[in-house]
Amino acid sequence: MYDLLFDVTVLGSEQVGKKTFAKCKFLDFNDHDYMFSLGMDFSLKTVEIDETIVKLRFIIYSCAQYWWEETPKSILPSMVRGAFGAIILYDVTNSKSLERIPQWIKVVKDNAGEVPILLVGNKLDLKQEREITIEQIEKIKNEHDIASSMEISVKTGENMEKMVSNLTRMILNSYKSIAKARIDVDEYKKRMITYINQAEEGVNLPDDYQNLAELIERLKNAINTIIHRNERKEKIVYGYVLLIRNCFDLLKEPILLLDKEILQTNIDQAYKSIHDILRRDRSIYYNTHLMMMMFLGTDQTRQFFSKYKVKEPRSLKPILPKKWYLYALYLIFAIVIFILLKAL
Repeated sequence: MYDLLFDVTVLGSEQVGKKTFAKCKFLDFNDHDYMFSLGMDFSLKTVEIDETIVKLRFIIYSCAQYWWEETPKSILPSMVRGAFGAIILYDVTNSKSLERIPQWIKVVKDNAGEVPILLVGNKLDLKQEREITIEQIEKIKNEHDIASSMEISVKTGENMEKMVSNLTRMILNSYKSIAKARIDVDEYKKRMITYINQAEEGVNLPDDYQNLAELIERLKNAINTIIHRNERKEKIVYGYVLLIRNCFDLLKEPILLLDKEILQTNIDQAYKSIHDILRRDRSIYYNTHLMMMMFLGTDQTRQFFSKYKVKEPRSLKPILPKKWYLYALYLIFAIVIFILLKAL
C-alpha cells in the first residue's frame, strides 16, 4: 500500500549506466519486457518520507541516445509528459556524457513543466578514472537552474538510497506546493461560471454571480453538454470536481439553500462519474488527482481514491508479443503458400 505514486523519467547519453540502473537490485521491481520496441525499462521503489508512503516508478529510456538522429521526434517528448520528476544521468569517467545534458533538460522542461530535476553522476566506484569535476557540474546547474546534483554507483549501490530519498523529498515539496495552493472561494466561483458560459451557448453569467444553489443545476447541464460534444475527458472531470466543491461549500452554509440529501446525492453521483471515467481511461489519472487536490484538498482526495479503490494505471504493455518474430514468420509463410497456390 502507498499514499502517492509518481512517475520519474530517467534520461542520459549512451554508456552512462541506464541499463544497469534499470536492473539495480536496490529497486523493488524491474520489468524489461515493457515497450521493448521503444527501448524502455520500468523499475519501482517504495519509500516512506515523513509518514507518507511514496511509490516511485522509474521510466528509463535506454535508447534515448538515438533519439536525436533515428527515433521520431514525437516519441520521447510524449512519454516524458506526466512525469513528476526527472533524473539525468552522466558518467563521471566520461566528459562527453555532459554534452547532451542541456538537451535532456530542455526535453523535460518543455514536456513535463517545472518538475524537480536531479543531476546524477554514475560510476562513483571508478572515481580514480574521473574526468568530470565538481566545478563543471556546478556550472551546468547554474546555467540551467538545476537545484540539486549528486554522485552514485549503480553497480555497488553507493548513494542509491540517498538519491531516491532526496528525489522523493523534492517531488513531495513540489507536489504539496500545488496542493497547498488550494483554489480560494472567489477564484473557483469564477472558474465555475467560466465553465458554464463556455459550455452553453447564449449563457453569459457575470463573474460576481452569487447563487450557488442555482449554479449546481447549471453546472450539471454544462457537464452534460460537454459530454454530448464528446470533448476531452479532463474537461468532464474538471466539471465534476467543480460540482463537488460547490456542494461541499453549500453543506457548510449556516442556512442550507438545498436539502442535505440532494447535495450528498450530487456529490456521490459526481464521484461515481469520475470513477467510471478513470476506469475507462487511466491516462488522466494524474491530472484528476491534481485537480481534486487543488479544489477538494488532501483528505477528500484520499477518501475518494480509497473508497472507490482506484489503482494507479498499469504500465504500458509491449506493443508486440514477446515472440513477435514467430508470428512474423508464420505470416510470411502463409503469404508464400497463398502465392504458390494462386500460381498453380
